[in-house]
Amino acid sequence: MGQAKEDVVHFKTSVIEKVRDTETRGQAIAKKAAAKDIRKAILAPVKAEAKLGTIIETIVEVMGDREKAMRWLGTPVRALDFATPISMMATPSGKKRVLDVVGQMEHGVW
Repeated sequence: MGQAKEDVVHFKTSVIEKVRDTETRGQAIAKKAAAKDIRKAILAPVKAEAKLGTIIETIVEVMGDREKAMRWLGTPVRALDFATPISMMATPSGKKRVLDVVGQMEHGVW
């Protein structure tokens, strides 16, 4: 009977160790996720600016002239419900709408 008792104690000890290990792994995963969220929050404005620059360069390429592209960015556009393209680029959905119009211009729709 002594062996059975030792087996039970050993089993309980291993279960407790596994629970502690699981909690530790869970905490580590939670910390990594929190750190990732913090990095995203810090880098989001930087990425948004990079995308804005890329969009403007695309517009310059489609227009063929930087001056024309800059003028167009400040001109109300019918396809954007008479909003200026530059004002639309404050939001991700606005950027998409501007890119859609630029794509249409590139393919001769406008």
